[in-house]
Amino acid sequence: MMKVCQAIHYHLEYHKANSQQNTLRCVEFVLRKFNHHFIERTLESVTEDDVLSFLTTLTLNRKQTTKRNRYSVLSSFYNFTISTSQPGLKNPCYNSVIKKIFRTPQPTQGRILEKDTVDEIIFRTMNARNRIMLKTPRITAVR
Repeated sequence: MMKVCQAIHYHLEYHKANSQQNTLRCVEFVLRKFNHHFIERTLESVTEDDVLSFLTTLTLNRKQTTKRNRYSVLSSFYNFTISTSQPGLKNPCYNSVIKKIFRTPQPTQGRILEKDTVDEIIFRTMNARNRIMLKTPRITAVR
């Protein structure tokens, strides 16, 4: 029976040795909140409902990308713990409701301007440097 705080400690030590600074900062933020919320509980006692409640509170009024990111941090924490020390533990993040709420956001399509609009923008640009930059054709590589 491993306590939440012990598992978080091991997971953060792993990230300190193997992750970029931004990743570490993000993981620390989510796991410190998780630790504070479930401080004296064992990993086995944290249910899917507890995880859903925690993630909902943590991501209230946030964008879908942030919600997904925080869900991913918690899910990877459980996967790490399962693969390193608790092989019999079930990941409470693997619930169809939780996955649906914290799904990957739909990508937004960039707005494409018509040629006449672009010509008008170039024509109205007063700064010569900016006008030259706008006139220069952009070549994009097709992969």
